[in-house]
Amino acid sequence: MGNSVAALALREVLDAAPCGAVIVEAGRIAWANRRWAAWCGVEPEALIGLDWTATPVAAWFGPATEDKTGDIHWRRTQAPLAAGGTAYFFEDMGVEARLAQERDQYRALAQSLETRDPATGVLNLRAILQALENQIGRSRRYGNPLAAILLRVLPPDGEPDPEALKRVAQELNAELRWADQIGRFDANSFLVVLPETRLAAAEALAAKLGAERAARVRAGGGAITVSATDWRTGDDARKLLRRLLPAPPQR
Repeated sequence: MGNSVAALALREVLDAAPCGAVIVEAGRIAWANRRWAAWCGVEPEALIGLDWTATPVAAWFGPATEDKTGDIHWRRTQAPLAAGGTAYFFEDMGVEARLAQERDQYRALAQSLETRDPATGVLNLRAILQALENQIGRSRRYGNPLAAILLRVLPPDGEPDPEALKRVAQELNAELRWADQIGRFDANSFLVVLPETRLAAAEALAAKLGAERAARVRAGGGAITVSATDWRTGDDARKLLRRLLPAPPQR
């Protein structure tokens, strides 16, 4: 850095800077400010002459974009010096990293609390399964009837048709009672939970819901299937759903 007054003043400024600063000449550290040395856990003098590509200095430098050493996150930039060598600057990204982590945590929490399927507006899988569990618990306690319907809209190419699914969801919502609950079960299916409903009524409703949409779906080259079942003593959600799902193909 030289011994002139200007050089000493510049060194003092860089030592007080809020970022880390290092000068590398011929592959070795020629100078480092106190902030970067403190991040590395050593005195600046101990860094002079070290090969910046060797252990442990290489780990302190990290990649050119961002690195994490212990609890320190930093972003590295560099600039060539007219007199030779390269100056490296390290910006402490600890606050930003913590904020990003908190943002991701809140986002995950929000997603876990979300109850609606964004494509169709009905309950999502987690919410409709929770509704089913709640109603099964009620039937266990009080012996109330409970039924469920699984309606599958199968497009001709096997890929979900978002607009068709949204239209079906809206139609189902309009036809169901206020106490009934509908949710998206998978890519092409809706699960309808029917409290206080016996099997015969559920089967009649399933036939009606399927028949009203079958012609339109077939006209588009697709197919529609509807199945119904009721809660039986000893059932949990898995047993009830197993009766609704199509049987696996025979080998």
